[in-house]
Amino acid sequence: MPFITQYEPVQVTLKTNTVTGIQCGTKAGVMINFDKIEVVNRLHKEYVHETLLNYEMHYDKTWIYDKIHDEINQFCSSHSFQQVYIDDFAQGLSSRFIGRLPQHTYLDYTITNLLAAVLIALTFGEIGKSTPDKPNFIDQLYQDNWPSVLFAMGSGVVLTIGNLSTQYALALVGLSVAEVVSASITVVIGTTVNFFLDDGINRAQILFPGVGCFFIAVCLGSAVHSSNISDDEAKLNNLADECKDGAILINISSKKEISGVKSKDVDSGGAGSGDTAKAGTAAFLVELEKQRAIKVFGKSTFVGLAITFFAGLCFSLFSPLFNLATNDQWHALKEGVPHLTVYTSFFYFSVSSFVIAVVLNITFLYQTILNLPKSSFKAYLADWHGRGWALLAGLLCGLGNGLQFMGGQAAGYAAADAVQALPLVSTFWGIVLFGEFRNSSGRTYILLGSMLSMFVVAVAVLMASSGQRINDPLAAHKLVVNN
Repeated sequence: MPFITQYEPVQVTLKTNTVTGIQCGTKAGVMINFDKIEVVNRLHKEYVHETLLNYEMHYDKTWIYDKIHDEINQFCSSHSFQQVYIDDFAQGLSSRFIGRLPQHTYLDYTITNLLAAVLIALTFGEIGKSTPDKPNFIDQLYQDNWPSVLFAMGSGVVLTIGNLSTQYALALVGLSVAEVVSASITVVIGTTVNFFLDDGINRAQILFPGVGCFFIAVCLGSAVHSSNISDDEAKLNNLADECKDGAILINISSKKEISGVKSKDVDSGGAGSGDTAKAGTAAFLVELEKQRAIKVFGKSTFVGLAITFFAGLCFSLFSPLFNLATNDQWHALKEGVPHLTVYTSFFYFSVSSFVIAVVLNITFLYQTILNLPKSSFKAYLADWHGRGWALLAGLLCGLGNGLQFMGGQAAGYAAADAVQALPLVSTFWGIVLFGEFRNSSGRTYILLGSMLSMFVVAVAVLMASSGQRINDPLAAHKLVVNN
């Protein structure tokens, strides 16, 4: 009578096998190491006997471990370094390092942006006694002022579309160039329109030379981006040349994605021995690309600049529309209906901005652009990575918009458009904190310095052109005295 002398448990449910230390060489001779690949698999019950009969208990060595090694080596040998490390594995092997989706970020941002408008309306908008000529915020909500309300809401729509475009432009052209170019376009168009809407309260002989300086800054910004792209391409080409020597090992494993077996410093364009890649090197560019939600390698220079210019065009419209909402230059309100206050206009502006932002970003969760991975509203709710920063950004931006509109009502929207510290602050962040333009060419540095200098000059000139509204009692008194 036979006895059972040995038995082994066989799992017939889903399990995960981890294949480690997979090395392969690209067709150019670059050695790449995949530190870990996880394979989810299942052995069906009806195939247990046949599989164990042919491959014994360690069937997974043949069908999983050896198979993965063979498949990865075949794939690498027929593809370039760019295809293996950047393109085809960008959303697979290192997806856990991909930055937060812009749709998730903007949905958080728009919540606190609306909150800031509500806070301003319920505080500043309720200061003082409400009168028929100068109603407070709550009273104006019940008045027949829909033409002005629609202007304010239109202003919020174009600003939101501009902000959404800027999110993608920041990845494609960088923080420094995107903000300076879009802000300069805003001033060139928006300031000119506001000058005529404000009945020329800003001094034209000072205002328009400043606008000209902003236009030059736009041209220089485009040149900076083009020059920086050429610098990055040169760095990556140098890395590829070094890789042809067969001496560099790329390791896809942890946040220290790029490590090497060559005793070279990362600054040389190679990979430092176990060190994090330094800003401005080819290794840094590759590592940064792996972490981006929006991939930029292979994207046309024209695409990034086109999105930036479109964002600037949208920004240039929001201030004139808000100007029309608060001052009714086109006499759209019925006789006797008071103009919207800045606080009421800002409230309607922010409500429309919130609605269009939610609609567009939820749509982009499912219908993505620029090859972003699809998401869902449930995934957004569960994504807490960077949520605090997004909420803080929305609050600060909301407060900044409110203060800009108050300044525009007091000193003229043409001048308020021009006095923008945002591009200068963002350039500081981009260069000092995010490593933009590190190890760039002398030509790029000269263009960058010229762009920033021209922007500073333009802001100073337009600040000098500011005036006061004639419907301001103090300004009216001065006008009578001067006459």
